[in-house]
Amino acid sequence: MSDHFKNSSPVITIPALIDKGLRGKTRLVCSVSSVVTFPRFFLKHGIVNAEDLENFPKDLRRKLVALQWALLTTLGGIMALGVIAMWN
Repeated sequence: MSDHFKNSSPVITIPALIDKGLRGKTRLVCSVSSVVTFPRFFLKHGIVNAEDLENFPKDLRRKLVALQWALLTTLGGIMALGVIAMWN
């Protein structure tokens, strides 16, 4: 995945270089899925190159977007359950 963002800021791919283990790979997947899920934010702030984003594989992009939204929905549900538990 990091090969597709060669012209972009190294902020996206640096976690995989720092930690070569499972943690670094997980952080890389999280950062790339954030970039492909919310591209306007990263384009606006100059973190990602538009050409790199366009050349990213479509099938992998769909999977990463689904993964990101599943994660956000799960975290939102956990927070909602926590709020409900505090009220009772």
